[in-house]
Amino acid sequence: IDRSGSMNGEKIQLVKKTLRFVISQLMEGDRLSIVSFNHQSERLIPLTVMDGCGKEAANKAVDCLEAGGGTSILSGLVHSFKTLLHRRARNPVASILLLTDGRDDNPNLLPRVTTLAQEFQQLNPGAGSLFTFGFGLDHDASVLNNLSEIQHGLFYFIETPELISTAFANCLGGILSIFAQNLSITLTSSDPAHKFKELHTTFDLTLNSEKTEAIVKIPDLYFEEERDLPFTFVMTESEAVVDLPILSITVHYSVPAPDGSLTPNSKTSSLKITRKAEGEREEEVNRVVDLQRNRILCAAAIKEAEKLATRSELTTARGLLSEAKSKILNSISANEPLTRLLVADLVRSESTLVSELEFRSHGTQYMLQQSSSHWNQRSNHYPSSYVTSSQWNLMTNSNSAQHPDSSSSSSPPASSPNSDETL
Repeated sequence: IDRSGSMNGEKIQLVKKTLRFVISQLMEGDRLSIVSFNHQSERLIPLTVMDGCGKEAANKAVDCLEAGGGTSILSGLVHSFKTLLHRRARNPVASILLLTDGRDDNPNLLPRVTTLAQEFQQLNPGAGSLFTFGFGLDHDASVLNNLSEIQHGLFYFIETPELISTAFANCLGGILSIFAQNLSITLTSSDPAHKFKELHTTFDLTLNSEKTEAIVKIPDLYFEEERDLPFTFVMTESEAVVDLPILSITVHYSVPAPDGSLTPNSKTSSLKITRKAEGEREEEVNRVVDLQRNRILCAAAIKEAEKLATRSELTTARGLLSEAKSKILNSISANEPLTRLLVADLVRSESTLVSELEFRSHGTQYMLQQSSSHWNQRSNHYPSSYVTSSQWNLMTNSNSAQHPDSSSSSSPPASSPNSDETL
């Protein structure tokens, strides 16, 4: 938690209120440590079991938070990673949540955190994530986004103070509902002549030299989440045939248990298509594939436009977003709920590119957040097509705790629960 001087007043009070809510939602099997930082870091409470006594100690630590001093994000993260590296009991799920409203210009920040993350992954493969929360308009969104990507997390843009609790509830609702970890998906061509041209994903990807086998690594899945892996595949000509084998698919993953153990699992499947004679082939585009193509198009366009705008190429960036929006609106899945949100994100992103001031004040933050969400198919804001019931329920509870007299008018997300049979 950033407790530098700029966090004084309403900010630090809202953070305290949010932390008390977080503490209230943790179970006896959970442990919490709180590290605060300004120009130096301090561990307010070590990793503590969240039973009655532990929650009391954590709330007392929160009460001690006072704002003042400079901002050393590196100091806070070093302290946090060391807390996890030196813990005696190792839960299968471990995450760091970093909240700051400022900047740390230390050139060693990213290299040092990368080293710490590698050390952590060697001891706890796939177990940890780093979620970053940029508060207000003065933080370095690019650095926070890069930090989250180092450790398989997400970047949250907290534009106004009242959104602090919603952002933390969204994140916590996901962490507390992790269903599977260390997913390894192997896609193998059924014919050596059929080859991958491209896999459209930002997850860790390994493609063999023959381009006939791809392995995608996904750190974890929340309950109800889905992951789609669109790919471009080059095939040789063939006669008309029914159920032509294309790929064999193997998924290895682990399921975390309440006692801290991990249960290994695996699933196998195959992909087949029907090839018709040339004169009988249908030209209709698959709606599901088209929807995922739109998701990738939107995510890639926003990410590239943000890079262009950072180089002051605002006109080119606006053109890129406008072109992506036009393609999506003219697609066969244009009326799908996800597509409407994709278009809305493109429109708002484009609206932040009217000037350098507008882009640097909140455009870069918004665009990095949205691009990350769409690439990962994971909610880091609301409304979002990727929000799960666990996230929505915790956000609703948080809103009720922060504003007892208000009621949520939103509806919970449509449920598409994953189970061991559907993973």
